[in-house]
Amino acid sequence: MARLSRRKLGCLCAIFFIVVVILVTPFQGLIWDGGFSSIEYRLRFLDTNNRPLQGVTLQVRTQAGCVCYLYPVNEFISDQAPTSDSEGNMVFHHVSHTLEFAGHEYSNLLGFRFGETQSPQYDCVFLVEGREVSRVRFNRLCSPGCNFLLPISRDCSHSAWDEWLKRKWQEHCNDEGWIPASLLFDCNGDSHWDREQKTAASYMMRSLFERYELKRESDEHKFAVLERTIIIDLP
Repeated sequence: MARLSRRKLGCLCAIFFIVVVILVTPFQGLIWDGGFSSIEYRLRFLDTNNRPLQGVTLQVRTQAGCVCYLYPVNEFISDQAPTSDSEGNMVFHHVSHTLEFAGHEYSNLLGFRFGETQSPQYDCVFLVEGREVSRVRFNRLCSPGCNFLLPISRDCSHSAWDEWLKRKWQEHCNDEGWIPASLLFDCNGDSHWDREQKTAASYMMRSLFERYELKRESDEHKFAVLERTIIIDLP
């Protein structure tokens, strides 16, 4: 009788284990594409007394801590960075290529999601005299409290990032006619690119191709306009 009970207990445990495996194992896969929107970001920096802060500079970093030029902030390049003026205003852009990244997502019967369930993650790090004073996730700049104005159109064919790409093309173009992307995006020199670095490199290569291979004379884009005030608590 005891032996039969142990058999029943073993069967119940096996059934329970199989049910749990079926419930938690990812079985449904989804491949998705996405991209950040074309937005003109107008940020204003104030101290806790509502006085404008001049000289706040922007630095973009990946989740691994690597500095990331050009993407997703087009004006952030190696020899200059967006900086707030005497009124505390800073303006920068993202030019959308519609499809800029992709992901593989899986789910199970319990509704849990696995894999690349969100966009690549970048941090906007704001510095005063080289010291970090604020940090905002790029895709959260459009948070509650920001204000969207009427869209505008701008010709980006002579923007700072375009001139920077042109210089890099001339300085580092290899025999095949391409810039080795490791010169720009493998900032820690470990030869291992995370998802954010790969996305930025792909965006740069597409920008180069559209500009110099397709030889576009005009590069007009329509931007949503976002306004946001950031309060900095300086010591």
